Amino acid sequence: MSMLRLSTVTAVVLACAASQAIAQRMSARISSPRAQVGEPLSLSVKLMNVPPGTTPTIPRTKDFRIELSNPNPNLTMMNINGRRSNTAEYLYFVEPLRKGQLNLPPFRVAVGGRTLTTGAIVVNVEDAPPGTFFRCDVQSSAESIYVGQPITLTLFLWTRVFIQGRITLDERQMWGRFGHRQSSAGVFANSLKSVSVVRRRIDEDGEWRDFYVYSVAVSLNPKKSGPLDLGDIELVFGYPIELKRNLGFGLFEGPWKVSRHRFIRSRPQMPRVEVKAIPLANRPPDFNGALGRCTISVDAKPQSVPVGDPITLTLTISSKGDLDRLSAPRLDQVDGLTRDFEVPSESLAGEIGENEKVFNLTVRARREDVTEIPPIPMSYFDPNTDKFRTAWSQPIPIAVTPAERLTLSLDPESAAGGRLVPLVETTEGLLANFADPNAVLGDQTGQVGTHVWVLLGTMPVLYLCTWLVQRRVLRLRDDDALRRRNRAYAHARRALRGNNANASHADVASALLGYIADRCNVPSGGMTRADAVRLLGDRAAPEATVRAVDTLLGSLEQSQYGGAGGGGEKVGGENDLASTARQWIDELERLKLK
Repeated sequence: MSMLRLSTVTAVVLACAASQAIAQRMSARISSPRAQVGEPLSLSVKLMNVPPGTTPTIPRTKDFRIELSNPNPNLTMMNINGRRSNTAEYLYFVEPLRKGQLNLPPFRVAVGGRTLTTGAIVVNVEDAPPGTFFRCDVQSSAESIYVGQPITLTLFLWTRVFIQGRITLDERQMWGRFGHRQSSAGVFANSLKSVSVVRRRIDEDGEWRDFYVYSVAVSLNPKKSGPLDLGDIELVFGYPIELKRNLGFGLFEGPWKVSRHRFIRSRPQMPRVEVKAIPLANRPPDFNGALGRCTISVDAKPQSVPVGDPITLTLTISSKGDLDRLSAPRLDQVDGLTRDFEVPSESLAGEIGENEKVFNLTVRARREDVTEIPPIPMSYFDPNTDKFRTAWSQPIPIAVTPAERLTLSLDPESAAGGRLVPLVETTEGLLANFADPNAVLGDQTGQVGTHVWVLLGTMPVLYLCTWLVQRRVLRLRDDDALRRRNRAYAHARRALRGNNANASHADVASALLGYIADRCNVPSGGMTRADAVRLLGDRAAPEATVRAVDTLLGSLEQSQYGGAGGGGEKVGGENDLASTARQWIDELERLKLK
């Protein structure tokens, strides 16, 4: 009887121990069992109670394009009545490539000598409706230009108007579907926030279809010759497939939201633009790089001066060319000016206005018989005629009087009563200006006071400070990476400044990704969440910081692209993502990423 009771107790103990055992499982769930060709689906793969760092193997298939959306899984830890469990969730983008009833092969992972698998998933894939849904074009204002000559480039984005029943998405809602983060816009990247739009109807496949046509124009001044490089341009658009109305409260229903969409990628046919160098043949000696038709005007003040007194010349050069590259005329090579005036030879800094650049310099008349400021030439290259031309200013009449000197006699009644007398040449040097030479030749020894020594000691310190500041300015001017790192924090904080309710999830994500790109000196266009995590890991950022930033970007990404309409939602509420982004930008700034 005692043996039977002992066996019963043993069985109960073993059953309890077995119930406490941790089961290792693997499961997968797809966002929808039906799709269109090219429509991205979201796949969640969960690993339960497996060692950390275990990653599923992506199956090979010709029917789907599968990409891991985030290399770092979402981790969940639980402890219920002493029983611990953990779950690692990996998210994937799955895009069907053809029509039919397609089998998504199982995901597998090897754990402890055995293999876990998810099982096959069936997806019914339909053909996308016929016709074009999204495309882009780039047009240029000219086929060939010269270095420094401005050219206008216009990017056109065509997207078919989406209609479901009686619901039509307007141009603002459709523009919200444009994938700013997934796109690489080249020279248009900084101008996509200000686009103009028209609605056009075109004949396509024998049917008239309505399109929203978005356009953005940029003006460039090429700095080097050769084919014009517009950068890598690939634009991504999340075109809607289906709308659903959100659940409301009571008798009210929420607004319509995009529940299904597909990403469409488009590369424009680039225009061929040849950038030519300004020719060397027939180039005038005073040519200083001016391109495009120029005019020059000169103003002189004062116009009545003694010999040797300064005359300020204001040169105004009007041009529609690149004013940044425009330098002042080389006046020290104008014979008519240097013959009668002392002209500075150093280069002049100008002030840029609207289609003009202004230079100021000082000249001095050499003789009293000078009667005018001669015409000033300004040579430029005219790209319309492919010839060098010279513009001239109008002559300015001036009056030059003889120079006079002041008699500095100690006797105010002497030396013609202190009147100004004509300037005469003497051989007595300074003594000719004084009636009492002994007053000049006497002992003039002075005492150096304490304040003089303090001033002399301060000068080297001021020189050193000035040298350090100048050195830093030059480094910032010549070192693009240093300049981007120094301005990264200010740019990010400026993007997140103000009321959080005015910021969208796309704005917050763009500010955080832009900060990381600037600090690490990598192109910000097309920066993704995975790129940001990799850069932080390469810069030896703390693991906890990398994980937190990745989680924040994941939340923003889920809010922006979770079928909610393209990232236009406002940030706010109890979980303020904008404030969280600012906190982690402050933390990354303390790490001094490079």
